[in-house]
Amino acid sequence: MRLEKQTLQKLLSIQDFVSELNRLAPSCFSDVRGMHQFMCANPVDPETLAPYLTWDKQHYTRNLIGKTALYALMTICWEPG
Repeated sequence: MRLEKQTLQKLLSIQDFVSELNRLAPSCFSDVRGMHQFMCANPVDPETLAPYLTWDKQHYTRNLIGKTALYALMTICWEPG
């Protein structure tokens, strides 16, 4: 059996993630693969999302984290079922 060496990535706060996102060139936002790589390389600490995680028993909620002319970053929350 061969064990793969795992690399530990530092988790960013959501505020640091937004700061890094804002440093990207506008052209980056039209490159889906590049954005995917950026998101994989900059994982967010789930605990820092707590202020943006709100639910409504009647319907889903969209909670805005950040918005510019290039993107809108939000959480989407809904109850099970």
